[in-house]
Amino acid sequence: EFSNNSINSGESSIYINLTNYLPSEYNDILRGNTYDNYIELLGTFQNDFDFPKSNYTLSEAIDIPKDVNVKFAAGSRILAALTGLSVTVQGTLNCVGTSSNPILFTSINDPTIEDGKSITYWAGINSKAYSNLTFDYVQIRYASTPIKSGGEIKLTNSILEESSSYGVYI
Repeated sequence: EFSNNSINSGESSIYINLTNYLPSEYNDILRGNTYDNYIELLGTFQNDFDFPKSNYTLSEAIDIPKDVNVKFAAGSRILAALTGLSVTVQGTLNCVGTSSNPILFTSINDPTIEDGKSITYWAGINSKAYSNLTFDYVQIRYASTPIKSGGEIKLTNSILEESSSYGVYI
């Protein structure tokens, strides 16, 4: 159990390899703590997960398999660390922000976050047949194609900008 901690480190505050079995009771591992840096995510989700509001770095491609539900809380920032990196969804990705607390997906070199960095484009969110995407008050920036959808998608009150190709590809 982690609770009421402050974690300060030189790299990521917490490194989570999603391919390792991460039981659903670990949903609480990230709540009630403060982090000076990003929580690093990589791999394939093994079960449902609700991420609290925080800053996340994707250091490898992320896969959400069929029958797995992943949710990011309003105000979360998800930064892709590598060019061409994608989030592949075969299950459900639920991202519901608010007008004052949108959820942000972008490149780690987004100039609004890291001034002076040269822009690199991540691939974006790629949903497969039978997947389910819900985006409300979400911003997706600096992706080649922010959303490539082969499944069900609900996109409302969102901003897709600075892509190098299509905004939404269906």
